[in-house]
Amino acid sequence: MKQIRIPSNIDYEKLFSTIEGKDTYKKELIDATYVVLSILYPSKDYIKATNGFEGFKSINNDEINKIIRNRFGKVKSLLMDVNSHPTGAILIEKPNYQPGIKSKSYRLNEELFLNPGERWVVLGSNAEKRLFKFEQDGIMKYENFKSTYQFLLDKYESDITIDNEAMNYVSTLKSLLLKKVNQFDGDKEEMTNRINDKIKDMKSKIRSIQNKKFRQSVSKSNHRLNSVITNLNRELRYYLKINGNRLVEVDMKSSQPYVLGSILTNDFFTESTSIDYRLNSIYPQLYNQLNYISSNPTSGITSKIEKSIYNNKEGFPKYFMSGDLDNCPEIKSYRNLPFKEGFYSHLNMTFFNRDFGTQKVKDDIMLVMNLKELEKRKHIELIQQFKIHFPNINSFIESVNSLNVFKSAVAILLQRSESYLFLLVGCKAVYEQLIDVPFLTIHDSILIEEQYSETTKRILEESITNSTQLEAGMSIKTPNNPIENINEIAESEWIELKNLKK
Repeated sequence: MKQIRIPSNIDYEKLFSTIEGKDTYKKELIDATYVVLSILYPSKDYIKATNGFEGFKSINNDEINKIIRNRFGKVKSLLMDVNSHPTGAILIEKPNYQPGIKSKSYRLNEELFLNPGERWVVLGSNAEKRLFKFEQDGIMKYENFKSTYQFLLDKYESDITIDNEAMNYVSTLKSLLLKKVNQFDGDKEEMTNRINDKIKDMKSKIRSIQNKKFRQSVSKSNHRLNSVITNLNRELRYYLKINGNRLVEVDMKSSQPYVLGSILTNDFFTESTSIDYRLNSIYPQLYNQLNYISSNPTSGITSKIEKSIYNNKEGFPKYFMSGDLDNCPEIKSYRNLPFKEGFYSHLNMTFFNRDFGTQKVKDDIMLVMNLKELEKRKHIELIQQFKIHFPNINSFIESVNSLNVFKSAVAILLQRSESYLFLLVGCKAVYEQLIDVPFLTIHDSILIEEQYSETTKRILEESITNSTQLEAGMSIKTPNNPIENINEIAESEWIELKNLKK
């Protein structure tokens, strides 16, 4: 029997007393209501997934009706009745949606969302079978998606180990951090707890690697490969080994700025079945949204999008989805930047009058691409300088980030594009040319034995450059023994721990 979790702080006897009809119909509708409430139950995972959407979760009518036999309308009538709960309707609907792009969103009312209680119920056999089939179909879809990355997931079967010295390093770090607590004027107990939590987390990751529990998966959201290795603290990478040998990191230079340059082409934004690296393949929801706007230029979704993406400035296409991006001088200028070597220093000298330090340029270029709040962008000098030299690229970024149907559209677009280029193009080429050589990936880098690093660098550069016609650069980094810089690391960790929000 399958149990599902629903809120306990609902008077179900009163709620279901209004249902009329045969007993079989009543039972089916009650089960359907339980299913909907279980989908909207505000668990920790639910709250994390709906962060940025005020707790509202999209529910596709076609999908939910497969589970509850086309009774979603009846369930909504039941749960959205203002008399269904003492504080009003149980279910809140956010009606703004676009067919094929964004489904309507729902959430429990404020009281139930914050304090749902917990109750477990058993579904009837028919409802259970439909829910099970839906879950199995979802698993099958994910497995099909994940299979594209299986050649990388299989690398975790290699002889991956971590030195015992890693635990000694963590213990030493803990001692240094706890010494700082003694001299701290603030809440010593709070800081001690933060330190203990951090150390516990680091040790847990080390034990997972020792026990060969890597928990590898691929995110359906940003298409990145995640595992204990990708989440491992950077300094602990020094202690990783494959086949008993230490590893070096072959890292993509200026990764996110490079990926941004790689998508600014006609081929990427126009619909095509002959090119894999294109928007409607990598991020179809965003493609559909932009297509919707371009076919409804006066739709009023946001006037800012209409004014920025679809403008008449010389050299920039009026319609981003079907214009002449390849001949736009501004985009040519951006794509001609030296991504392979010295990108940030060149940007600083050529466009920013050497007004910023290199690290500042690196940090703020990430804000150029990912910071959504327009008011905050106005107060970041480098963003304003970028806007002067690349006004239409900046407008594109701001416009896409303003689409409320997505949480972080530009970040997801760049991460998915990066994953395609680095994992499915670059790493696939390494896999095919260095047969049986084990390696691990960390988003935009490869961890591999040093003897293969130069060959890996060449393969990655050639394969990605051939795919984008934009010269890609890789660097080889040898991790330093963190124990040699333990005091500096402890100071940095201490500052970070102090700045954590409660």
